[in-house]
Amino acid sequence: IVDVRQNGGGNSWIGDNIAQNLIKGKRRNWNGSTISPSTNSYKGKVIILMGNYSCSSAETFLITMKESDDAVLVGTSSAGDTGGVICLFKTSHGIFYRLPVGRSFGTSPKGFPLEGKGISPNYFVPMKVNDFLSGKDTQLDYALQLFKE
Repeated sequence: IVDVRQNGGGNSWIGDNIAQNLIKGKRRNWNGSTISPSTNSYKGKVIILMGNYSCSSAETFLITMKESDDAVLVGTSSAGDTGGVICLFKTSHGIFYRLPVGRSFGTSPKGFPLEGKGISPNYFVPMKVNDFLSGKDTQLDYALQLFKE
């Protein structure tokens, strides 16, 4: 089980390297490049936890894995922001935020838009406030159940 629910991104190359350890055969990644499984890639069931805070390179990783059909995605839709040109700002209160100031155009190899629309999970499992406050992770519980099947 891979958890990218709170992953705001970073470097898409790293996501591709992680994907190479999870895919079962040659695949096209989010931008159409061919990636191949690593020599010792994981051969078992792959479940990825995702959510609306998954964006930028985490989202390109999700596109690659969803279109590979080598993983099952669980959670809520991703942010709909694969990156583009990002500016980092800091408020007078010391809070940082990222703002896209450019747009990624185009689509993934299977036609998914790279910007403006979040990726839908295979299994939509929202986190309920009461579960969160009581320390229960309904998405992880759901993924663990899928893993056992």
